[in-house]
Amino acid sequence: MGLQALIFNVDGTLAETAEIHRAAFNQAFDEFNTGWCWDRATYSYLMDMPGDAEMLGAYNAISAAKNAQKPLTREVLQRIALRKMQIYLAMLASGAAYFRPGVCRLMEEARRDGIAIGIVSTRSRIEFEMLVTNTLGFDALNMFNAIRTSDNGGRSALAGYQNIIADLGINPNKSVAIDDTETGIRDAVICGLKTIATPGIYTSSGRFDAAEIVVSDLGRPSQPFDVILGNAHGTGYISSAFLRQMVGANLAAA
Repeated sequence: MGLQALIFNVDGTLAETAEIHRAAFNQAFDEFNTGWCWDRATYSYLMDMPGDAEMLGAYNAISAAKNAQKPLTREVLQRIALRKMQIYLAMLASGAAYFRPGVCRLMEEARRDGIAIGIVSTRSRIEFEMLVTNTLGFDALNMFNAIRTSDNGGRSALAGYQNIIADLGINPNKSVAIDDTETGIRDAVICGLKTIATPGIYTSSGRFDAAEIVVSDLGRPSQPFDVILGNAHGTGYISSAFLRQMVGANLAAA
């Protein structure tokens, strides 16, 4: 049996959203007069945590210890997290995000070729839907065969990949995951999936040794990707034909 499914991570993989999240946090911090401001280095340190609440809790403890101050209460942190979400969703609604090169093309090609498409995200369903509908339109949600977010068993990348495999009823060795983080790639490999890494602005320093192939993006016929690790076998963009070849051979070892 050939290629069965294509599974996408969301933040950083479908679209570069990290800077939008960071801007939303900083606006919320200003509104609550916290005196906090997350620069790129700070956000990079925190972003491996599974959600906003965990990021805020960790930084709250760090800030209190560093400045010898009483930490913000859980109630205040919850209000900040809610306001941050509202700001972030408003930014998406205004068109702040756009899909990375080749993502829309590959999705359309996979759908045309009858390949199941799954989504795994450690963030909320509403964030995913707002990103997709404001980028591709409301009807675009119909192209996904299964979706796992933090709301329904996708709290970690590992749980998300495990659950999406079960939802789709697929053989993971005949399916491909695309992710922008080392953690996501590692967890997909643990689940038996073939993997393509597309590092983003916050994950480009990763090693991605577990990935079958690492590329700058999914590429377009007119704008080829850069190969970072692995063998692209002469192509400049990820296609369903390339994915079929991938489930039949270890490209990184070729």
